[in-house]
Amino acid sequence: MLGFSPYLSLVFIILSLIVFGIFWYVFTLKGKYLPKHVSVGNSKQNDEIMEDASLLGQDELLVRVKTAFEKEDMLSAEDYLFHLVKRATDEQLVRESLEKLIEVTIQNEKFLVALEHGTRYRMSYGEVVDVELLLSKAHIELNDLESAMAIFEKILESEQDNVEALGGMAVIFRKRGDHERAREIQQELFALQQAGRE
Repeated sequence: MLGFSPYLSLVFIILSLIVFGIFWYVFTLKGKYLPKHVSVGNSKQNDEIMEDASLLGQDELLVRVKTAFEKEDMLSAEDYLFHLVKRATDEQLVRESLEKLIEVTIQNEKFLVALEHGTRYRMSYGEVVDVELLLSKAHIELNDLESAMAIFEKILESEQDNVEALGGMAVIFRKRGDHERAREIQQELFALQQAGRE
């Protein structure tokens, strides 16, 4: 007899659900945890961008980055910035491109990748407040509140009135359920804003 046993049918259904689950997981995350410059979406278009970008020189990459921003195509901007950081010969351009790459990677919700870029930035240029604030957003999105809090505390050691760091701390306290401490920081922020208006 050529029939499927009930157990074989059950195994087939379970395997199908597992495969479906894997595809659903990858495509609903929209590349949030994918490594480096990989993105989910139109893979043919992404492959063309990557192949194209790997052949371009610094000047052409700058043009492509600008065009991608004008079109609000952040995935392409990220890819071109990634290659620009690797190819640029001017150290200031490398630094600015890496800062922008971190920002765009966070906008594209690739938080782990942004933290990788942040590590490279710190190794090359040290801790810069604006970049550290960007990285704190990635930590918060990944629910790594301790790392984000450490960034805010370090910033506040040198800039006691940094509004973004104070606001970030208030967010963390709220997420932790410490509404009283969050309210105290919000009052401090309000006082800073009032003092700035005078």
